[in-house]
Amino acid sequence: YNALKRINFKPKIYEVVHNRMGFGGDSTSYGKEFTHVAVCVSPDAEKYFKSKMPTFPTIVIPNGVDTNTFAVRPPKPRGARLVGGFTGRLEGGWGKGVPDIIEIVKDLPIDFELVGTDYGGFKKQIQDRGIKNIKVFPYSPNPEEAYKRWDFFLSMSPAEGFGLSIAEAVMMHIPTVLLNCGGVCHYLEDHVSALIGDTPEEVRHRLWQLINDEVSLDQSQVDLSAVRMAQSYEDLYVKLKGGAVGATKDVRVTAIKAKTPPQNRGILGVTPELWHGVRRSLRGWCTDYAPPSQAIKFIRMHKPKVVVFGC
Repeated sequence: YNALKRINFKPKIYEVVHNRMGFGGDSTSYGKEFTHVAVCVSPDAEKYFKSKMPTFPTIVIPNGVDTNTFAVRPPKPRGARLVGGFTGRLEGGWGKGVPDIIEIVKDLPIDFELVGTDYGGFKKQIQDRGIKNIKVFPYSPNPEEAYKRWDFFLSMSPAEGFGLSIAEAVMMHIPTVLLNCGGVCHYLEDHVSALIGDTPEEVRHRLWQLINDEVSLDQSQVDLSAVRMAQSYEDLYVKLKGGAVGATKDVRVTAIKAKTPPQNRGILGVTPELWHGVRRSLRGWCTDYAPPSQAIKFIRMHKPKVVVFGC
């Protein structure tokens, strides 16, 4: 916001709103005189933003999944004992619902894997409680390899601005069981593209349906792809160039060619070290990374040709 005050050329600006709850320094904490539209990744994100800035123009564009990396998985043969999993921040407390996952899964005839940085100390908790069917694995920059092992994906996150790991599982056509967290749930249908419960008891019931092979999901009609997202952003860009959002005729992008990451160029990605989703999206493009606090130092030291701000 302060940088935009200093530039002579005034570009078309959109801000992307990811959160559905407020935090210090979020997009509602500063002015919008340079911004043309707020892009919200879900109706929940838009609802939050509108509660703070009701008259400011918004548009909803859901996040997208790289379907080259998170490709549709061939049907996995059903074994005698199902293996499920969750990948994401294994944070303490109830932010991602990991304690609920443990309580739901610990007595079921299945095996389960928690994959992510273990902020909450869940590996030790599980060992201390003598729970045998849940294992904790460290964060991996290639979570798609874990998805390929699983018969189902389970999320008990109570609230998401979007919920990218859920979208990744759905786009890989992995049976997905989740607590209604908003966000990505707006693009899914219970007992059609996912199994969605409003309470932990309902989620447990749907998980039993899956264990007993009582349900069949069709996830082929869900399009949460990065290509679809890119088309939506390009459409918005063209509209912004023509004036207010919606003021020009609808634009359809007929094709987006896959781009090969540039070779031998200094591309610095500026992003917090633990923002694994952002770093995944920049994988293959950036030749180096810096946390925001070290960005100026890295720029002066390495003199990159391109700086990508993912923070």
